[in-house]
Amino acid sequence: MIRILIFIAFLVIYVLYLGISYVLLMKYVSGSNKDRFIQNELLVIIPNLFLFALIFTVGRFFNSYMIIASIAFSNIGLFLSFIIWSLLGSPKVPYKSVGGWAGYNFGVKNPLFNLFTQGISIIILLAYPIVIGLYFFRNTLDIEQFRTFSLQCTIVLILSSYLLLIPTNLNILSADFIDEDSRARYLTAQLSGLIPNALFISFFFWTLKWTGSANEISVGSLRINFDPLIFTVLLAFFVFFFILPYFIGIQKSRQLKKEHFENKTSILDHLIDALDLATLNNVIARIDESGQFLNAKYSELVNDDKVVEMGLRFDDPAVAGNLNENETLIYNFYKHARPFDKRFVYYDFLKSTYQSTLDLRSSLLAETDPAVNKETLKNYAVHFKDLKKEISDINDKKSNTNPALWIAIIGIASPFISQLLTEGGKYLIDYFKKFIA
Repeated sequence: MIRILIFIAFLVIYVLYLGISYVLLMKYVSGSNKDRFIQNELLVIIPNLFLFALIFTVGRFFNSYMIIASIAFSNIGLFLSFIIWSLLGSPKVPYKSVGGWAGYNFGVKNPLFNLFTQGISIIILLAYPIVIGLYFFRNTLDIEQFRTFSLQCTIVLILSSYLLLIPTNLNILSADFIDEDSRARYLTAQLSGLIPNALFISFFFWTLKWTGSANEISVGSLRINFDPLIFTVLLAFFVFFFILPYFIGIQKSRQLKKEHFENKTSILDHLIDALDLATLNNVIARIDESGQFLNAKYSELVNDDKVVEMGLRFDDPAVAGNLNENETLIYNFYKHARPFDKRFVYYDFLKSTYQSTLDLRSSLLAETDPAVNKETLKNYAVHFKDLKKEISDINDKKSNTNPALWIAIIGIASPFISQLLTEGGKYLIDYFKKFIA
């Protein structure tokens, strides 16, 4: 009877964990793009509390010091993220919305992967209490073995959700259409989340006895145990799944920026030449030709990326005012991310330039005085030349973030972070050993 009551308590804690995690996640992604201390702390504290609550319940032991130490080590991620972002000048960017919009882009373009991750997530969520329950009631393991097994299962549960999001995070960091400040801010946010998960990885390595032979390094009275295996795994994970996609995204973004800049200058050159060489007899035909050219560019943009067409639907007030809950979340992402999305910046240029050709055409057809029409042509030609110069100046403007600085910071910080996580994991493991038996 006692076992049944204990397992019921375990299930209640598990259901609460799922419910609270969902509520926190929705508040985080749909809330303000400003970093809120309480939100960030809850995202650190909740996984730690429930990790140990689940283990303590079925393992029938408790140690508050382990919880406090784990939360303290997890907060290192938030602290390092704050320091790095401060060094970069703390640009004000809606990185949550930009990341959410980029993640939505990935989901739309990879529907099968979406279904796969949803299916795997459901299987893991259902399998966790079932597997724990089977071993809990069968008595095939002694208490120490069962506590270790429950720790393994709980870590797999927590890390699985993180690992399933890695492809989406890779796509966000390597996306070509987001701005560099948002990309850098999203990377620092991922760094703060990586550290607590890395502690769980250290725990998992210990339960499987995969830790390598530690070498002690002494600097004065300071003694550090260096574990090459954990150090290498954590460093490689950070580099391959975060740093490389980040720099790949920078290069792809530069290529897209260059492509859009060349298209804009080509369009404006076409319009300027058309107006400079036009006569009153053929100017309407030349304007119509330019309009067709702009329409072709618009069709090329929309046809190459169906998410652009879906995003443009949100610009219609009738559509934006009639959305379900899920669509409202996507709309909020789009609304804040739109000014930072290179594709829509390019679309706005095409739209405004096309509207200018329509206005010019209407002005010329409405006016019968040749002198006035010549002056109108001259003014529009000057307008397009000024616009070309403005676009060139914007293209030359640099982002607030500095990739070279990033390389230096990451090169210095990565070994320190990895070793710190190794030490933190071992520190908590030592305490777990004391109370597991």
